[in-house]
This record gives sequence, C-alpha cells and structure tokens, in this order.
Amino acid sequence: VTVDAYSCLDPGIPVNGLRYGQDFSIGSTVSFGCDSGYRLSHEEPLVCEKNHWWSHPLPTCD
Repeated sequence: VTVDAYSCLDPGIPVNGLRYGQDFSIGSTVSFGCDSGYRLSHEEPLVCEKNHWWSHPLPTCD
C-alpha cells in the first residue's frame, strides 16, 4: 500500500455502520453513522492530519 503525499489511508467503515465522505486528503474530514439499533461510540469526525494519520481511531457501532 502506498500513501499519497497529500492524503491519509482509507479509515474504513464501522461494522454495522456507514461513512460520510470519500476525500482522504490532508485537512479533510469524514464522519460516520450507524445502522438502526446501533449507537456510534463517538460523534466527532475524523480529520486527516499533516502526519498522514487520522485524528483518532475509527468509531464503533455498538
């Protein structure tokens, strides 16, 4: 897997959930939701930071 100089890797999609946003470039954000009956572990969007890492781990749908 190669990392673009201006982006983060695909953060994935939570099991029983979905992702809003397909732009993984530095400074971009992606947010998540859960299927009916599941609750998101944290609501804060992920931000692709300058170090090519997302601002925090992928949330879970519990």
